[in-house]
Amino acid sequence: MSNDAYASSEVPDTSVVWVDLSIGDPDNYKILKAAFSSTTDPEHAKPVPLFDHEFLEICRTVNFEGIQFSLAAFTNIEKCIEYLKENRHRKIFLITSASMGRSLLPLIELHCRNVFTDQETNELCACVYVFCHDATRHIDWMMDYIDYIPTTFTFDKDLLVRLVHDIANYFRIKSIRLLAKNPRDYSVIKSHLNWAFILYQRYYELDKIGLKEQVNEVKRLLNEIEEIVKEKEV
Repeated sequence: MSNDAYASSEVPDTSVVWVDLSIGDPDNYKILKAAFSSTTDPEHAKPVPLFDHEFLEICRTVNFEGIQFSLAAFTNIEKCIEYLKENRHRKIFLITSASMGRSLLPLIELHCRNVFTDQETNELCACVYVFCHDATRHIDWMMDYIDYIPTTFTFDKDLLVRLVHDIANYFRIKSIRLLAKNPRDYSVIKSHLNWAFILYQRYYELDKIGLKEQVNEVKRLLNEIEEIVKEKEV
């Protein structure tokens, strides 16, 4: 489902992966599942609103009012690891319950460490979101992975807000890196900047906090690219 704000043949290289034992029933909590799936994807023009009272449960594909929403979600750790191996080229944003994270993160470190690192710089990055109601019970193992876990989340809305923020930042930073390369593919760069702009707007709608500096940078870069493209066409 393409966003009408711009035309692009590009497809986002991000993937939201959720690991939790309660995942699996496609008939329950459709609104919540659709909200997480659609809001984090800038190619969905009309994200489904999130209702805080809905209990968190995600499934692979949700059909909500005739629209398909996809999310890589697992109840099985081994299958999740296989998915991560097969998608090494993608930027993974990993959500896990605290109980499953205890077993999952050591396996990721052993078999697909790329999840924990920046693909361009190979530096460690915080990309694991632990969703639990009592983080104090799991502090022992989480301290071993403090570099990967920005914080823990108790409420679904807080988790969604942070996820949208971080994915927007990813697209903005990647666009800047693409600008530093030669030759430059301005169509690809513009796609990433537009995705960042869309998600920054959604972040504001969710949290009512504007990221003025980041948004202004995205706008400035988009304007610069428009001028460059116009000059090339003359």
